[in-house]
Amino acid sequence: MQTNTPSPDGGVHVLLATNFREYHLGWFYYRALRSLGHRVTVVSPLDGPAENLIKVGTDVHIPNLINGMTHKPDLFLFVETSANNRFFPRGILELEIPTAGYLADNFLNFRWHKEYCAMFDYAFFCQLGRMNLANKIHGYEHTHWLPYAADEEVHRAFDVGRDIDVGYVGSVIPEKRRFFDQLEKNGVRVEFNKTFLNFDEIGMFNSRCKIVYNISARFDMNPRTFEACLAGALMVGQRVIDEGFYKIFTPGVNCDAHDFDDAANIIKGYLSDPEKLARVALAGQKMVREGHTYKHRARELLKICAAGVTARRLEFAESFEANIKMAMTYQHPHFRLRREARAEFKLAFKKDFLGSLAYLVRYAYWRIREKIERIIWGFGKRPV
Repeated sequence: MQTNTPSPDGGVHVLLATNFREYHLGWFYYRALRSLGHRVTVVSPLDGPAENLIKVGTDVHIPNLINGMTHKPDLFLFVETSANNRFFPRGILELEIPTAGYLADNFLNFRWHKEYCAMFDYAFFCQLGRMNLANKIHGYEHTHWLPYAADEEVHRAFDVGRDIDVGYVGSVIPEKRRFFDQLEKNGVRVEFNKTFLNFDEIGMFNSRCKIVYNISARFDMNPRTFEACLAGALMVGQRVIDEGFYKIFTPGVNCDAHDFDDAANIIKGYLSDPEKLARVALAGQKMVREGHTYKHRARELLKICAAGVTARRLEFAESFEANIKMAMTYQHPHFRLRREARAEFKLAFKKDFLGSLAYLVRYAYWRIREKIERIIWGFGKRPV
């Protein structure tokens, strides 16, 4: 088992592979790791504001890249960041250093997350419920829950005055607009972004709000959950949400929650009691600032990865499941890498025909269950 070794500058040298863009998830982890004193080399198909960035193709072979580096990394970290392009670094299973994958939109991308996460020594899920389901399906023991967070500088409370009673940041599809219209008829006007806010404007907008109203697309605990609190606003989100929410937040103490039908009454109750609103908002801000920033997340991630290369990953790399899981990831509609998928399927069936066939049957079973789940979601009241 290999453990992390000190890098030349005294910290851990992290090779961070991500679609690197300012204010995106990989950028926040880059900032957090650097602020903790670690060396970070970014590998990305995109240009971005990093001191050490190696621009690569979307299918870069990581072992070959590392062989050409002067200062070898201690940890390979893949952070999923959507940029409307495919970025699948190759050769991860061949690496002789610890590997970690941080998978973000689990509710939207669970179909391939539950497959791709097996490629790493340590797989980090943002959503606890989806992680638990992946473990139930595949018996994983290498997954860890590491939810979204907030950035101390970007999402802090700016001194701009709270001139907005209730604000919302995010997409405003017709269903949400109708819901906001209904809230206004019930006495609650929601100020939302008429145009798409730049990422550096979110903290400023939240700082103007007394209450930030939050809706998540698939019961997920999204970044707004933490960003609103750090800005000093009272976060009011939906009650039916990923189970991880209630391991961090307590409605009525550091946030509040609604069932859509009662949203207007809950919000009006806080607006009519400024002292209670301020008390709950400050409690949420304190909690996020002291335990749920990206710096806290990065520290926890490195602590887990310090155990080094795992025997599980080394054994998995030789199995047919490594090929078939990669095939299922490649063929996902987001990527449509059909040639690559076919090649992986052939290798899987060559290694273990019956095992591969059984795997596909099990995959189909859980895929059907996932489709049924989405149909059930569609009958809900969530305006998403």
